[in-house]
Amino acid sequence: MQKLTERFGIKQGILVGDRGTLPDTQIQGQLKDLEGWDWITALRAVQIRKLLATGTLKLEQFESQCWIEIESETYPSERLIACRNGHLAHQLGHKREELLTATETELDKIVVATSRSKQRLQGKAEIGLRVGKVVNRFKVAKYFELSITDSQFSYQRRSDKIDADAQLDGLYVIRTS
Repeated sequence: MQKLTERFGIKQGILVGDRGTLPDTQIQGQLKDLEGWDWITALRAVQIRKLLATGTLKLEQFESQCWIEIESETYPSERLIACRNGHLAHQLGHKREELLTATETELDKIVVATSRSKQRLQGKAEIGLRVGKVVNRFKVAKYFELSITDSQFSYQRRSDKIDADAQLDGLYVIRTS
């Protein structure tokens, strides 16, 4: 901001950035009190979850409209505009289910390999290596509870995590001064 002001003589403007380029620390530390400068960014998933948990944001609000303006004590003197894209929510949910199913298909192969009588897959490290390759390939490790011992492997879906992420499908919150 100092470079923009000193080098180019720009004294006012609006900075627009995504969740990563304009994080809360930069807003609080540099932008909030800077005269002549406004900003637009979006909340991160963790921040949106807090709005849902406190009741500041309710999913039912999107039944009749796709965007709403909300106020939060966490973001005083700021404008929050929550948007929900139902089509995108459906696509994301469908994609997640495809990835979960594909992961389960591969994990089932490991379950069979640990329980067969000939050339049995065993050893916690060996089993863990195979499991790691599968969950890293599909990027859905957080959705599974994995149990690995020296002689067997089992898994189950973590519906709590799946449901929590499904709530955020197609949901975003614009934050601006």
